[in-house]
Amino acid sequence: MIGSGRIEHLETFREVTGFQGIVLTDPSRRTFEMLGFKSGVGGLIGLQPVFRALSAVRAGFRPGSLQGNALQLGGAVVIDTDGVIRFHYRSEKAGDDPSAEELLAAIS
Repeated sequence: MIGSGRIEHLETFREVTGFQGIVLTDPSRRTFEMLGFKSGVGGLIGLQPVFRALSAVRAGFRPGSLQGNALQLGGAVVIDTDGVIRFHYRSEKAGDDPSAEELLAAIS
């Protein structure tokens, strides 16, 4: 997992999410740019981001303190041990994520 917050945010991220895997951070966001991930207000505007945010709140997820760039959209990349990109997904809007099935297929 790669984030865009400062290194000192990693401990809080782990405490809040319980995530125990490898977490890297790139506050410069060069990694995000290299992967072609979008950034900007456009990704936050529209019905899809609003519905996804409401859905997350209904499921019990609450926003925490802002860490990193709030306008940076993400995505998912699966790179094998030979450095070959097996899966590359760029989010178009906030909350636009690949399905678990797509990710699992990429690592199978």
